[in-house]
Amino acid sequence: MPKLDFIKGVTQDMLNRPPRKNLIDGFVVTRSINILWAPAGTGKTEFMFAVAQLLLECGQEIAYIDVDNAVDLLEDRGYKTILDKYKGRFTYVNADQFDMPKQGILEEMDGIRKRAVDNFYEDCVFILDSLKFFVDGDLYDEGKIQRLMGFCKSIRRCGGCVWLLNHATKKGDTMKGAQGLVDAADECWGMTVLPEDLEHWNYILTPEKVRLGQDKVYKVGFALNKKTYKLKRLDVEIAQMTQDERETIDKVTAALRDKELTQGEIVVDLLGKTKGDRNTLAMLQKHEGRFWNIEKNGKEKKYKLAS
Repeated sequence: MPKLDFIKGVTQDMLNRPPRKNLIDGFVVTRSINILWAPAGTGKTEFMFAVAQLLLECGQEIAYIDVDNAVDLLEDRGYKTILDKYKGRFTYVNADQFDMPKQGILEEMDGIRKRAVDNFYEDCVFILDSLKFFVDGDLYDEGKIQRLMGFCKSIRRCGGCVWLLNHATKKGDTMKGAQGLVDAADECWGMTVLPEDLEHWNYILTPEKVRLGQDKVYKVGFALNKKTYKLKRLDVEIAQMTQDERETIDKVTAALRDKELTQGEIVVDLLGKTKGDRNTLAMLQKHEGRFWNIEKNGKEKKYKLAS
């Protein structure tokens, strides 16, 4: 007779679960807890509404618990259109709907936790906006953090995915003293925004902590249309280019449309640099396969436009 059979161990059902899969390549993974941080005013809520819409199109259900924004934003920013389109699969909870916001939100969370059995939350994504409320305004209290992460883990255990939004400027800021929060998460993301104009913003998401592996998550970029909340995938390298680099690439690709050029012809004749200019050579090498291909013929390198 085994002596340790009184200990409650992991069940076979938990061990035989299907492998995690990407809902959005490199970014959203099933059965994961994620923290996304960025300074206030960078559009975290708008971005996550766009992410929610993309996930809804993939067949997920969304619960967005918002304690950071007034309910009027639904109309002001056009979120209501998304809610109407996906009525029944997109549940939006706002603190404004309760006479006693804190109690009302906690009761909703308690109801969510009680249903966390078996695979009940498979194909479900929960977005909590923002973190400070859910730890009662205290990012330094490990007890409050453990209760919140226990809630998130109950969702993950039952097949769901959780995103926590946090106001911070970088990893460490306002997170100091909350190591339990970072430790319990699967991925922590830093977000930077590169506004193109009033209606189009580019977002770069960098995983600052990776638990699931680089085959599942990596640095990604998205272009957001702030009228439709549609997301398009961005090439991160292109999105982060300086104006000078973009102009140089345009100049080189325009020349390559006419004929193939040697490296010397590009660097010296076209760009007016010295033959060994390291910055120019590094830029040309970095974009090989993206804008042009390089063929070696002895010591000579010949460039032709990428197909």
